[in-house]
Amino acid sequence: MRRKLLIILLLFLVLSGCSSYQEFKISYDELTTLNLGDTYELPNEINGEEVEWETDSSILELNNNKVFAKAPGYANIYGFVNDDIAIKKSIVVESSNANIIIDGKINIYVGDETKLNATVNPLSIDQNVLWTSSDEDVAIIDQEGNVKALSEGITIITATSKLDENISSSKVLYVMSSKLSYEEIILEIIEEEKAATIDHILAPLIENASSYVIGVSNYLNSNTVVIGSGIIYKRHIVLKNGDIIENIDDISKINNIERFDYWVITNRHVIINNSRLAIYFQDDEIPAQLIEYDDKEDLAVLKFSSNLYFPVAKFSEEVSIGDFVIAIGHSHGYEYFSSATFGIVSHPERYLSTDTDNDGQNDWDAQYIQHDAPINEGNSGGPLINLKGEVIGINTIKKSDLFDTIDNIGFAISSSLALEIVELLEQGIRPQRAILGVTVLSVKDYMKNKNLYPDVKVPEWLDYGFYITEVRNGIAKLAGALPGDIIIKFNGKNVRYSHELRAEINKYPLGSNEIVEMVVIRNNEEVTLYVRY
Repeated sequence: MRRKLLIILLLFLVLSGCSSYQEFKISYDELTTLNLGDTYELPNEINGEEVEWETDSSILELNNNKVFAKAPGYANIYGFVNDDIAIKKSIVVESSNANIIIDGKINIYVGDETKLNATVNPLSIDQNVLWTSSDEDVAIIDQEGNVKALSEGITIITATSKLDENISSSKVLYVMSSKLSYEEIILEIIEEEKAATIDHILAPLIENASSYVIGVSNYLNSNTVVIGSGIIYKRHIVLKNGDIIENIDDISKINNIERFDYWVITNRHVIINNSRLAIYFQDDEIPAQLIEYDDKEDLAVLKFSSNLYFPVAKFSEEVSIGDFVIAIGHSHGYEYFSSATFGIVSHPERYLSTDTDNDGQNDWDAQYIQHDAPINEGNSGGPLINLKGEVIGINTIKKSDLFDTIDNIGFAISSSLALEIVELLEQGIRPQRAILGVTVLSVKDYMKNKNLYPDVKVPEWLDYGFYITEVRNGIAKLAGALPGDIIIKFNGKNVRYSHELRAEINKYPLGSNEIVEMVVIRNNEEVTLYVRY
């Protein structure tokens, strides 16, 4: 009945040209602007009278007095009191907040097939997209996101929302003809001076990584904020019934999503002494919670929740001297959000001694990847990625001096080490380090002046290692170490320097039940002891 009345009213206004306010006593409310996916609450009463709401537009969804903006456009809502129209409200729905995230491999070989996933933010709106390829001679894509590479070249894959063609996202897909490594392909391109082709390889990697690199804002107080970077490494999908779904990228078939929970790796020095923490992404800040940090390795884990979809980083433990790398972060603040720099790995295992308890004595030997991709303040906690787009390290520090004469010596905590520690931190467990429990003498120091150590016996053929002079309580005693043993290898690594031995000992937290081999020389023979953490 009310819908008929609404239609009659509109016809009457058109035919008569009379003012609706004069004839029907209708009150006109101000124009309201909503973003896609917003929910707007209308009043239940007008002047003490119960009001019921209706709309003749498909861009809005009405549920009692709640309006859901499901498509962009302009619409009117009418409020009825005692079956008469009492108020008219105009609503504009904008799509400027909407975006599409494309997940999947972006560099593939001829003949390969891969699947791309498109997620439309906000999740509450229609998730259907139209897939297109700009050059179907290079690669084709079906409407499920399945890509087939046909020939060498470059094509642009685009996902466009079926709800609004203005909501779209594109990825550059580079199809390679030979099974060369990315490093070999880059070198060939450099030799042939094909700069444009290099751009097409690097640009998708940077764009893809930037979608899981967020800003971390540490508000020390009302006037001071420390800005760093972070890597989204884990995601849970929380459904409206409370169920949780893990480890899935294609969410197009999942209904009733309440929110996403995300876990973030960053550096301890970025978040320490905070009064509150926030995640920054595209001019928006989301409250974040500190789960735990490691007081030795410079790592921390944060958690935040959002109704926006973010991709999750992929990691690799493979790293070698000369590998090409890209550092991504927020150099000198959010004005330079998602800055990217390019370089190579100078050394995959570099050791630096640090003072973690501020007593003036170095008490920790951390292992880093050394690289020359420029990093600056604000890069801390951001990723170091390889040319497959995988995170191989977490950028932490750079070498500098008072006169600023040192350039491009950066250090990143390796992904292999970071992920082991993160498993504990995300459970709220701060790692406790094991004590070897021995007093040692470096074989190198012994060889410099043997007369000072008449009771020490080292085989003539041995020129490195650590002679045990005393065994106390610790993991070495439990493994069966004895005075007179000479430690030459720990955790599969020959230990020639004290920082190497300390770094290997500190790789596993106490209580992890990890078992590593410690090789000693005993009575001129190698003996393998098994150390349990």
